[in-house]
Amino acid sequence: MSATALLRWPFIGRRAELERIADAAADPGVRAALVCGPPGTGKSRLVEEYLTQAEAKGLRTARLTGSRTAAAMPLCALAPLLPSPALTVASAPQELFAQVYAYVVAQAGERRFVLGVDDLHLLDAASLALLTALCAAPQVFLVASLRGNEPLPDAFTGWWQAGRALRLDLAELARESTETLLHLTLGAPVSGPAAAALWEASRGNLLYLRELVLGGFADRTLVQREGVWCLAAPLRVSDGVAGLVQERLSGLSPAQRTALERLALCEPLSVDELLTDTPEEQLTGLEAAGLIEVRNSGRRQEVRLAHPLHAAALRAALPRLRARTLLLDQIARVRAHGARRGEDALRLAGWQLDATGTAEPDLLLRAAVLAHYAHDLDRMRQLAQAALRQGFDARAALLMATALGELGCADQAVTVLTPAMDQLGGPDLQSAAVVIAWNCFYGSPGLAAARSWLTRTTARGGPELRLPLGAYEARLLSLAGRTGQARELLTALGLDAAEPDLGGVEPTLGPDSVESPLGLDGIEPAPVPLVSYDLLAEPQLPSSTVQSARTEVIVLAAQFRVLYAEGQLERAAALGRRLFERHSRLPDRSGLSHPAGRLAELASAQLELGEFDLACATLREGRQLALRDRVESLAAWFSLQAGRVELARGRMSRAAAQLREALAHGRAGAARDAELAALAALVIGSAAQGELDAGAVTALRALTADRSVTAPDPCRALAWADALEGRPQQARDRLADTAASALAHGEHTAALAMLHDLARLGGAPAAAAVLAGLPDGLSTPLATGPFAAARTAHIHALATQHAAGLDRAGRALAELGAHLPAAEAWTRAAELHRADGSPRPAAASATRAAEARSRCEGAATPALATPAGTPADTPLTTREREIAWLAARGGTSREVAQGLHLSVRTVENHLQNIYGKLGISGRAQLADALGQPAPSPRKADDHDA
Repeated sequence: MSATALLRWPFIGRRAELERIADAAADPGVRAALVCGPPGTGKSRLVEEYLTQAEAKGLRTARLTGSRTAAAMPLCALAPLLPSPALTVASAPQELFAQVYAYVVAQAGERRFVLGVDDLHLLDAASLALLTALCAAPQVFLVASLRGNEPLPDAFTGWWQAGRALRLDLAELARESTETLLHLTLGAPVSGPAAAALWEASRGNLLYLRELVLGGFADRTLVQREGVWCLAAPLRVSDGVAGLVQERLSGLSPAQRTALERLALCEPLSVDELLTDTPEEQLTGLEAAGLIEVRNSGRRQEVRLAHPLHAAALRAALPRLRARTLLLDQIARVRAHGARRGEDALRLAGWQLDATGTAEPDLLLRAAVLAHYAHDLDRMRQLAQAALRQGFDARAALLMATALGELGCADQAVTVLTPAMDQLGGPDLQSAAVVIAWNCFYGSPGLAAARSWLTRTTARGGPELRLPLGAYEARLLSLAGRTGQARELLTALGLDAAEPDLGGVEPTLGPDSVESPLGLDGIEPAPVPLVSYDLLAEPQLPSSTVQSARTEVIVLAAQFRVLYAEGQLERAAALGRRLFERHSRLPDRSGLSHPAGRLAELASAQLELGEFDLACATLREGRQLALRDRVESLAAWFSLQAGRVELARGRMSRAAAQLREALAHGRAGAARDAELAALAALVIGSAAQGELDAGAVTALRALTADRSVTAPDPCRALAWADALEGRPQQARDRLADTAASALAHGEHTAALAMLHDLARLGGAPAAAAVLAGLPDGLSTPLATGPFAAARTAHIHALATQHAAGLDRAGRALAELGAHLPAAEAWTRAAELHRADGSPRPAAASATRAAEARSRCEGAATPALATPAGTPADTPLTTREREIAWLAARGGTSREVAQGLHLSVRTVENHLQNIYGKLGISGRAQLADALGQPAPSPRKADDHDA
């Protein structure tokens, strides 16, 4: 995309306002439409769009523009309306008006003449008087823009009050409209974090937004990855943005400028702090100009800059020594008042670090803890790193590793924390064990290293660490696909029940007192409210309760994961919501990741239950929370889960958009597990559309080449790739073997997904046999909930070729919104009804299949290959359908034979029977007969029939 393509943006988000102007123009009693609002809200664009619309309807128009330069010369702005070059301001007013009026009326004819004026408030008095007189004529309709804080001209005020003028007050573009605008302008989806950053920086101001995008495009901050626009670095203040801000801030007094600079560096500040060196009337002027906002905060009033870009531009323009002077002065002011507020440690450390590059180590540590409470991971890392530069400190290393881990830098976190492990004790030791185990698990060291650290730390820390670290090990085991071992470990810990036994300590959070696990007693964290949950504004607990509350979260997380993997989905979902609430309320989450991640996990249980709408709502809640707190390491997982929900619904195109964003985030953050899962889902989705994503298949195979694939989604993806590449038997073998392995390890949810795919790819008898051969005590369906029941019914109905059973399975799947397997079930039911000589049920099933398939955005799986017009008494057998589908995709007889483990002669005999049943003469007509896309041209071999 070229930079010039970004200069003209689509018109969105103002259609309702455009229609209101058109309605006003159609009313002869309305003389004008006045579009008001602050700069950057799209006033001029709305006026221009209406003028273009009016011209398309055959109305005559004229465009006028007010400006300070034009206002210096009377009537200059109205030059387009002056009919004679000799007619000037020196002409008699009556003559001037008469000729302009005659000209406009003549132009209008039988319809209205539309005058468009941009920046009406900048017209000179003579131009405004003439324009007012013209608008009194019924043939003239005025549409004009003016700044919202400018007074309306007297005549227009009277018209508006009398209902003869429409006034539209525009605000900044809404967040959703801004995201849509970015997508349309850039021609591709914009990642969640990038869209959020652009919104937070611009706040819907279109001028700022355009300059931010142009600047990001120019300096390669805004880049395209996997077809998704992402931020490669934080947004910068470009020259264009700086120019707009400086224009907005022009005309300020030195005292006002200083107040804004101090706010840019140190906001929020109290009104009293600013009044120290800013006269009250000057501060009031800043508020009246919309440059600052005053809000109540407890018992004081806080002042912030009204727009985040103003702060960024002011900071960028400040000389270093000037910034240093202001920061040190503010530090002195806060310390002079005792630095008693809870957030003062974080503010003081940050200001001192920014001013001098260093600060006292204890202050830096206190500030890093507070930054963690506030979810400011970048600041937390910066503060901990500054403390470490002054000499190694185990607590600083723990804080640094915690920040690095949450930012997605797992290997760096392990490197930083390893030398500190022998120096930490008490509550710090539990937190450190969790941090290093988590980062080993997701980094290069792997599960074995994670378990080793947990075992060594438990031995060193004593019995009080056995429960939390044992539960944490169980969670990692289950995440690694070894849920059977995880269950044994939970049982040994006495954690079979859903409610954790914390040794008699009541985990309920209450506002008593707090002891920080890093030994930072007496700190009152700044309140950080979370979406729709009442958090403790002052989380103060006894040390034992802090520890038990954190242990409770660790235990609940382990139990949730094990229940989910075992297929106890309803219990898992109930536990998952409670886990999120408990995690969100933790007064100290040292060693634990951001609570939004719990919502991504909860959504996976809701997905497997078939609660697709609820899963989407949970993901929106979690994504909003993660974006608000800038936890970008979770972005890939929310996009991944959203893509998986769309896949389950059969909405392949929407799924692909989400999954490509997940892939972009996974690769950018070097998150191999997220990348692997996104690639697998992309392959599954493209296979469902009948055309493999070759790049995703290649990348998936490269990632899995050095290890056996046991994770459910990569295994399923490779199986679907095998099937579409002409190796259906290999696909079925892969699924059967991996499902058996999953069952052996207690992974029932994963096993059911693989068995369902096995049935859909022609291995229903084998899948049903696995279900029938489950050991005593293991129930079927393998998982609880309606989605698992519907998939199990689908497997059994396919295995027994039971038409009515397939109809019931299709109905159950469709009611949940799983339209693709529903379409497959009904497609096969229609064939079996026809074979039984039951045309009415066959027609009903076929109609339902068509309806379900229409919701699936181009689905073309093997089970949807329907021979059109096949006589009822000569249906294709299962083997014939499989051979026909492979041949229709362009497979030669030899390739089909190899994929199905048959001889070439057997394949050719089957093909001849297929041609006869379908009434066609050869394989060139197969794709059309089966309703499949035509294969790509390829060279035929000796066995091409």
